[in-house]
Amino acid sequence: MSKEIVINVAPGGVVSGMHRDELNLAFLGKQKIERASDIRFDDDHQHWRIHLADGHDPITKQQTFWRCPAVGGFPSYNEARDFEVEWLNECLKAQVSPLSTEGSNLGAAMYAKPSAVAYA
Repeated sequence: MSKEIVINVAPGGVVSGMHRDELNLAFLGKQKIERASDIRFDDDHQHWRIHLADGHDPITKQQTFWRCPAVGGFPSYNEARDFEVEWLNECLKAQVSPLSTEGSNLGAAMYAKPSAVAYA
């Protein structure tokens, strides 16, 4: 798993990044922490898939998640988690949402790397 910590600071001063216990950003002010993704087991295909947060249910106010078709299944939770962290960090560096076409294409390209394990 990548140990790289990626943090974006927007022109208005909003700081964003993936939560890491190694770097507590509480000294910057009040934090708002939400899941950017969720890893779920696909019973039908018998592998792990990454689901991206895509908003909130207007009635329950709970976060809703969408399975990203650009990124296939993973044989283990840890492999899915490692890929998830690397992909979301690359999206932060490129300043694109993983839900956007650019973010999805970035994930697909990373997933298709010849050096990567084939996740069917």
